[in-house]
Amino acid sequence: MKLRILGNTLRLRLSRVEVEQIGLGQPVIETTTFPGGGQLQYLIRTSGLETNIVKSCDGLDTLIEVVVEKTVADRWASSNEVGLYGASPLLIGSLELLVEKDFACINPREGVEDHDSFPNPSSVPQN
Repeated sequence: MKLRILGNTLRLRLSRVEVEQIGLGQPVIETTTFPGGGQLQYLIRTSGLETNIVKSCDGLDTLIEVVVEKTVADRWASSNEVGLYGASPLLIGSLELLVEKDFACINPREGVEDHDSFPNPSSVPQN
């Protein structure tokens, strides 16, 4: 799982195996460890909450948790749908949330691992 942050936008990009895990109701978690020993963990999981978007995202010191309603996650995991989008309100504005399937790079770069990425729609031959 990849995490991209830009201002008040969080984007999680999941590999094929990770999308399958979410579709099975299993959480996906990643940890980044810093030289001083601190860690940043980010987690996506499903819940029985009734909503049709990404439900919440809470930052608790070193944990970012994104919760997606189970039936929405099931539909997404078993479809060609690219992403789930939502927002969590802030005192001013909102935190935008994007959960997307990770596509392979069109122009592969050295050191970039695309072995478990979804095929890039731009590189698939059209009939």
